[in-house]
Amino acid sequence: MAATAYMVTAPAFAKTVDCQQVTGFRMPKGLDVELQSYCVFSESLAAVSKNGKWGFLDTKGNIAIPFKYDLARNFDDGLAIVRLGSKEGFINRKGKLVISIEYDEVINFSEGLAAVNREGKWGYINKDNQVIIPFEYDDTIAFDEGLAQVTKDGKQGFINKENQMVIPLIYDYAGWFSEGLGAIKLNDKYGFIDKNNNVVFFTDYYLEYAFSEDRVLVNKGRKYGFLDAEGNVAVPLIYDEVDWIEKDDITIPGFVNGIARVKKDGEWFYIDNLGQRID
Repeated sequence: MAATAYMVTAPAFAKTVDCQQVTGFRMPKGLDVELQSYCVFSESLAAVSKNGKWGFLDTKGNIAIPFKYDLARNFDDGLAIVRLGSKEGFINRKGKLVISIEYDEVINFSEGLAAVNREGKWGYINKDNQVIIPFEYDDTIAFDEGLAQVTKDGKQGFINKENQMVIPLIYDYAGWFSEGLGAIKLNDKYGFIDKNNNVVFFTDYYLEYAFSEDRVLVNKGRKYGFLDAEGNVAVPLIYDEVDWIEKDDITIPGFVNGIARVKKDGEWFYIDNLGQRID
């Protein structure tokens, strides 16, 4: 269903928040929950807190999962991250614990694996809580397009799901792959590589995000524009801001369905992927 934004006023001791609710939902009177951060329904449940404990509401305002966690994050692919004390794990939509609360930090599952931290080192588990990639990395992110960025001794590269180092640990920065290209920083230069570690291009511009629809947002001197997949300027760097637009359940700064929303000289408007204004 389409989403409608409401201003939900929490009790006087909590903040008023912009809470995106599904159409027709109204916070029931007397529920007295504290919406202390940006909240949104995901898979028909929303994480909220009450008296310092977190639980979940359904779209009718019922308490679907009791307020018993020290932190809870919204559901993703049927699972939600929860915390008790200093440890984290996963519950399902019925509130059943499916990954024990034993890790120092966890990241949502992606492509069947979740990054988890134990005693300062990161590894990966599957949905049966089996360790698939051992705890050997200083930092990491979720798998995307079959690869995950990992950090060791201050350098970053990429592994596959067999823990093979596909892209060596040589980069000062490595982002995730999108549309077959991964952002990197090497010797103070930003650029992109392919999955065979071939440099596609370096650029003097600062990279703002990953590729979307053959365009990547860049800035220089607080002016924004877009490069194409060969590193050429496709949209001139003349804009003061670029809006974030929803795409595939996330928001990105850039093009979605061939258009981007930009701000110039105090005015917001849309452009196509060549920088032509759309009125």
